[in-house]
Formats: sequence, structure tokens, C-alpha cells
Amino acid sequence: MTTYIARRLLVFIPTLLVVAVLVFLMISLVPGDPVMEMLGMDAPPDAVAAKRIELGLDKPVWMRLGWWFGRALRGDLGRSYFLGEPVIQAVAERFPVTLSLSLFALLISMGLGVTAGIIASVKHGSAVDWGVMIVALLALSVPGFWLALNLIFLFAVHWRWFPIGGYVSLVQDPLQFVRHLTLPALSLGLVHAGVTARMTRSCMLEVLGSDYVRTARAKGLPEKVVIIRHALKSALIPIVTVIGISAGVLLGGSVIIETVYNLPGAGRLVVEGVQRRDYPVVQGGILFITCIYLGINLLVDILYAWLDPRIRYN
Repeated sequence: MTTYIARRLLVFIPTLLVVAVLVFLMISLVPGDPVMEMLGMDAPPDAVAAKRIELGLDKPVWMRLGWWFGRALRGDLGRSYFLGEPVIQAVAERFPVTLSLSLFALLISMGLGVTAGIIASVKHGSAVDWGVMIVALLALSVPGFWLALNLIFLFAVHWRWFPIGGYVSLVQDPLQFVRHLTLPALSLGLVHAGVTARMTRSCMLEVLGSDYVRTARAKGLPEKVVIIRHALKSALIPIVTVIGISAGVLLGGSVIIETVYNLPGAGRLVVEGVQRRDYPVVQGGILFITCIYLGINLLVDILYAWLDPRIRYN
């Protein structure tokens, strides 16, 4: 298992290099000038030139890329132009919000999706099966921001069950923490619950027709034992794949939801960095989220090897 994990970790290095170069080049090609954003359009040319020299923006792109890589290898992702603090500190302060939102949404996606998929497979061909698949298809078809706005109007404005936006930390008030994250997590999780439900149903239907499941039923085992212990365990690998992909997508999708619900997360930090041409924040934030995404993929790979030992040997 250790060798298997080491091989998977080696894949991280070229992936991070490619992501870092692409992000740096794309943000450098975006129209706009961070110096003009900082000093204003009426700033004198001498002040603009001095500020560009101070920030190193007067150098060629390849030279700035080399300097950025050199600092990144030492754990320094630069300093935000507008916040005036190290990028690592800015991302670290806001990432717990993004992580809380993503985990909450993932729990909703897994709980609703896997449960609905199992029910639909057991009730295959019935009205329940059709109903679950129709709802899952609708969930897949609804844009996250549109769902978020409707949830705000219905549950926050009309019924006043939840706050419109904002964030309260878990340490400060656990109840308010849950109330403030419920609508954002639903906006993220419901879409991915549809994906999980469809995949779970498909995998379970394939497994439920297997010989060993029929043998388990012929032995007189309770239906719950047959479904959970025998069928679901065999169907877990593709389901884990979908859940792992959803976990990574939830981190990226939180950018829009954090903006809609005014959550002070890392995704919103990156959006504000793009708007203000804060290059170090955008580069560092995306690289940090990429590392988390790769870590999730590694965890999924380890789960593969644990569920099916043949994988790590191949």
C-alpha cells in the first residue's frame, strides 16, 4: 500500500507544475492593470511606473514566473496587492468557510443521493423509481445560482426560516453556524445529489442481478443485509468515484455560492482577486484549491485499493 500511495503522490508534481504555469500565464493575459486599480485612472504616470517597478510588473512574464516559482518552492506565494498580507495567510483564514460549506454540501449529496439511488434500485420499474429519477434529472438541470436565489426568496425572505447570507463560525455559535450554511449547502449539494442518485441506482441494479445476491436471498438473509452488506459494498467503487469527483467540484462550485450568500470563503477571495487584478491572490488561491483537489483524488485512490486489493497490485 505504501508503494501504491508513493506512486500516486509522484503524479502530483507534474500536475501542480502545469496548473501553476497555466494560471500564471492566463492571469497575465487578462486585460487590465492592477496598478491602475490600486492608484486610480487619474494617477500620474511617474507614480504608476514606480508602483509597477515596486510590484515587479515591469519585468517580462517569463522572469516573473521564475521568481514566483522560486518563492513558491520556499512556501511563499507572494503578498496580496490590496490586502497587504501574505497570500497563504489570506487563503488560510478564509479556507475554513469553504471547507465547511463543501463538507456540508457533500453530506447532503451523499445522504440524499445514495439513499435515493438505493430506494430507486430496489423499487426498480415502480412509480417510486420513476419519481426519484425525475427529481434527480431536475436537480441536474437546475443551475446552482438560480437554485440559490430561489432558496433565498422562499426560505429566507418569504418564510424567514434561515438568514439571507453571512457566516458564523462553529466555535462562536454552533446553531447559527448550521443555520447560515444550510441554504448554501443545499444550493451546492442538491445538484450533486442527483448525480450520486443516478450512479447509485445504475450500479445497484447491476449488482442486484448477480448470482451471489440471489444466493444470499436464497439462504434466507434479511433483505436489509442483502442490500447493504452484499450489494452496496460491491457497488461502492463507482459510487466512491462520483463522490470523490463531486467533492472536488464542490470546492470549485463554492465560488459562485459564496458570492451569492456573501460568505467570506476562499472562493470569494479568488473572485475578488480576479476583479481587482490581484495576481498573487488568484495564483495562490487556485494552487491551494488544486492541492486540496489532488488530495481528494489521492483519498479516493486509497479507498479504491482498500475496497478492491487487486487495484494496488495492478
